[in-house]
Amino acid sequence: MPAEVPALTNVPATLGDDHVLTLTLTLNRPDRLNSFNQEVLDDFRAIWDFATGTDDVHVIALRAQGERAFSTGVDVVEGYDLAKEPLKQVDPAAYLSPKLNQCWKPLVCAVQGMAAGGALYWLNEADIIIAGEEATLLRPARHLRDDRGAGADRAGAAHPDRRGAAHGAAR
Repeated sequence: MPAEVPALTNVPATLGDDHVLTLTLTLNRPDRLNSFNQEVLDDFRAIWDFATGTDDVHVIALRAQGERAFSTGVDVVEGYDLAKEPLKQVDPAAYLSPKLNQCWKPLVCAVQGMAAGGALYWLNEADIIIAGEEATLLRPARHLRDDRGAGADRAGAAHPDRRGAAHGAAR
């Protein structure tokens, strides 16, 4: 008898029949571009625990509802739980990463639309990525010019050299 898949709201999970043994996960927040909040993080922790604890799962397939985005990372409106002390904050990878959760089963990601920011936690650990023609993978810029002269890190911007000056930029 197959294992009982956890009932999750934000990431519905289904287990294939006896011959397939694929756990299919669907990011189900298309209105928020499948971004993650604390509930989604908690769902993934439960998913990795389930997949690790059963022989009924041989491979995990991750896809997303909607065509606009696979995931845009952290939900900037809802966010996720942060510790009050910065040194005690937990990175979302502690929830989203199968490997950090000791789940060593193959992960296949089917990407349609935009995959940005925290979505790269899954894509970096995927064994196979299947990207549709409209898929866009990007890492949002976080580093802007500061007083020490570090260069911008944006699409189309020059990358800083070891001296901190952007290549080709006027000094």
